[in-house]
Amino acid sequence: MELEMMLDPSRPVPWQWLDSDLRQVAVALLILEKRAVAFVQPVNDPTQMTWLPPQGGCLVGESVFGTARREVREELPSLRRPHDRSWYRVQWSQAQYLGSADNQSPRSGKPNRLHCVAFPVVSAHLRVNPNECRDATWAFDPEVAQTLLTATATSNPVKFEIIRAAVREAMRRQLLL
Repeated sequence: MELEMMLDPSRPVPWQWLDSDLRQVAVALLILEKRAVAFVQPVNDPTQMTWLPPQGGCLVGESVFGTARREVREELPSLRRPHDRSWYRVQWSQAQYLGSADNQSPRSGKPNRLHCVAFPVVSAHLRVNPNECRDATWAFDPEVAQTLLTATATSNPVKFEIIRAAVREAMRRQLLL
């Protein structure tokens, strides 16, 4: 599956897009030291087996980058350094838009356009917001990422392919090696 370049991710999503039946969703790939991707386990998953990158719907006046930032802050409210416990920040200014692709939500049956964005992160532990996520982990290996995405592949194969394509694109751009 190829990702399409649909819009300028730093500008607000056109209101016409938000007013349509096609839901605009930002998917945030947090890239730890060029070698791992963050995955969260959503609270609202009844199977308790789904692992996905942080993601959520775009709001009126919000850019794709802004949505991805907001979702990371909601789902993973703090990233901290492993040794000194001070809070660490994602390198928001180095965001890269990887592209977008369409899929259908298995729960609502409505169409979604997933916009994939990559953000570099340096030396951080993940801590989840318990209202949003059950757990979070770093996938340091493509096989681990594949295993984490297995439940998604079963319930939503198109979304699985989109996220796999985004990880491949991040690797192609040498964000992950």
